[in-house]
Amino acid sequence: MSIKKVLESPAGEKPKRRRTSASKSELSIKKKIIRIQDGMNSLFYHMEREISAAILTLLTGETMIIVGEPGTAKTLMINTLARYVDGNFFFYQLSQFTKPEELLGPVDIPSLREGTLRRITRNRLPEADIAFLDEIFKASVAIRNYLLDIILFKRVMDGGEYMKIPLLALYTSSNEISEDEEDAAFYDRLLIRVFQRFAEDEKGMTEIIIRGARLEAVNIEIEPIMTISDVREAQGLVLSHMREIAPI
Repeated sequence: MSIKKVLESPAGEKPKRRRTSASKSELSIKKKIIRIQDGMNSLFYHMEREISAAILTLLTGETMIIVGEPGTAKTLMINTLARYVDGNFFFYQLSQFTKPEELLGPVDIPSLREGTLRRITRNRLPEADIAFLDEIFKASVAIRNYLLDIILFKRVMDGGEYMKIPLLALYTSSNEISEDEEDAAFYDRLLIRVFQRFAEDEKGMTEIIIRGARLEAVNIEIEPIMTISDVREAQGLVLSHMREIAPI
């Protein structure tokens, strides 16, 4: 699967309003996306599908869930993708005991004394450009209620009013899919879903070890390829192409 297809019309379809040529900016964005995909494919073995889905999530601004066994590089893959983007990255491993302030920031006590509930959001989810929440189905109902508002509207409640947040993409993961009925509605909001494969053959395991050693060597040297402005422009391009294919 090539991510280039995301920015191009499907084969055989002719949009009603096709642009005659791509701008230099659009071509530059496409090249950066391909560079990121090629770079990640060289670092992670047998994860082309997962990488394409992760980049697709970034390009569409949707929410992704990765389901797979522990130790299959889910966190490392998203962390590596985030390092290719020059923005704020937020990661948190959830549990049934995770409190809202751990994600949204602690309450601002001086504001509370004045009768307003505000949070100190520095280095927390409301200020993140890219976020990754591990063990998503272990989160409490309260946490998931906050996350639903973030997924649907990219906003959080602060000081008695909604505040828009800059989140470009939200990634989640789990070792398994919850079978509880109360989780079904939340799962429906995780539009991009990947069920991870695991290489069990000897050749695959050897390649994983080799690439793991390579990743450790280069991980500290990964330089951003895309800026936040690039990602927002790419998301705009995807939306524009979708409107050409299926105009509203």
